[in-house]
Amino acid sequence: MDATRHKAPWRRGGPAATATASAGEETGMRLHLTGVSKVYGRRKVALDGVNLSWGPGVLGLLGPNGAGKSTLLGILATLVEPSQGQVRIGPWTLPRDQHAVRQHLGYLPQEGGWFPQLTVYETLDFAAIFKGIADSAARRREIEHRLEQVGLLDVRHVRAGRLSGGMRRRLGIAMALLGDPSLILLDEPTAGLDPEERVRFRQLLGGLGPERLVIFSTHVVEDIAATCEEVAVIAGGRLRWLGPPQDLAACAAGLVWEVEGSAPQGAVVVSSRREGGTALLRVLAWHEPPGARPAEPRVEDGYVALLRGLAAGRRGVPGDPAGAPPPQRVTGSEAPDAEEPARTAGGDSAGGATGSRGAGSPSGGKEVRP
Repeated sequence: MDATRHKAPWRRGGPAATATASAGEETGMRLHLTGVSKVYGRRKVALDGVNLSWGPGVLGLLGPNGAGKSTLLGILATLVEPSQGQVRIGPWTLPRDQHAVRQHLGYLPQEGGWFPQLTVYETLDFAAIFKGIADSAARRREIEHRLEQVGLLDVRHVRAGRLSGGMRRRLGIAMALLGDPSLILLDEPTAGLDPEERVRFRQLLGGLGPERLVIFSTHVVEDIAATCEEVAVIAGGRLRWLGPPQDLAACAAGLVWEVEGSAPQGAVVVSSRREGGTALLRVLAWHEPPGARPAEPRVEDGYVALLRGLAAGRRGVPGDPAGAPPPQRVTGSEAPDAEEPARTAGGDSAGGATGSRGAGSPSGGKEVRP
């Protein structure tokens, strides 16, 4: 069988396991971070004073490469100890209660380790034993259920070393779901998945149930917009924004334009495409560029505007007049990040929060000041 070509539908739902019943029966799993920082060596600051209260539900971590997303997930997965701050997951405090957290954890790292000589089924069997599913019949049912969910049931006897990159990623997702965990951490879960598989993943994620705490990191804005109840933007090791995806899009209200040809001076290019041999650019600018037409903001526009310092009340582009009207809500004036997802045509580039699942939180998103 060709292990790189088979596709089967991912399926949602399924039998509930009993291993995680005590973690969140009443109110669901919740996360509280207080002043969490991580410094590697003497100078490498991966996280800088992150404060966050959220859960249960699906939270997306959005940010450029090197922003600190994987470090944060590593801390929550009990693999990395913070340099300072407090981490509380459900009733447990890390690192003191790391063994209890692991009993309720499903984790997909960014770089999965595999035994290429093991088959897909043997890989999951090995992982299920480590997760404490001792009964062989129960383990078999759990493995087959997870394989059916991710569309790998027909390749269960194929060695892991023969799988395509996308299939190995789906195998990693199946491993994370073994035992029906109440805390699910997924680091770049859609990396290597084709568009159809990414849609199936979103459907699977949406069927995990409201009582779990699911956090996944990505730099693919489409995954956030289609899947997450709220999004946390991390850049430079700091939490910069927390709120619903549609509110993140509103950060770029009044800033989004479509132009043909080359990018206007000082505009930030968000995306480009070709129509009939002509380049059509989607750009951010305080003032209407010549020949441009306004466009409705998307989540990607708000994300880029936030990182580039163009969100409301900011002066991220040199030369803006002092009286330029702020389009909307966001405030702050911190310096732009060194690592950015978009280009500027002739210009420069662009703390604590509680989400809508946290007690006393605002209904909309908010920018987080460092």
